[in-house]
Amino acid sequence: MQAPSVKRLEPVAQQGGLYTALKTETMIDRSTGMAAHGSLRNHEMVPAGSKFDLEMSVRVFEGDDPNQLASWTKEALGGSESRGYGWVGLEYAIEGL
Repeated sequence: MQAPSVKRLEPVAQQGGLYTALKTETMIDRSTGMAAHGSLRNHEMVPAGSKFDLEMSVRVFEGDDPNQLASWTKEALGGSESRGYGWVGLEYAIEGL
């Protein structure tokens, strides 16, 4: 995690947190309008706006378009992306072509 993100989340860490946010959800039974039995669940996530350094190597073969890396920014990591989890922004530079 980059230093500005660590600094922003330091109050959470001082209270025993691990630079993560916890969200509790449940499923509503539509027939009763009440929480469904056994549906309470917790999601631990990195807070929105946190920044990480990432270095990776990608092989670009003849005929490949290295600019297609931009399509990765339209993907989510992990599950529950329809609920808004796992969406990432990617800033990158292409070197060595």
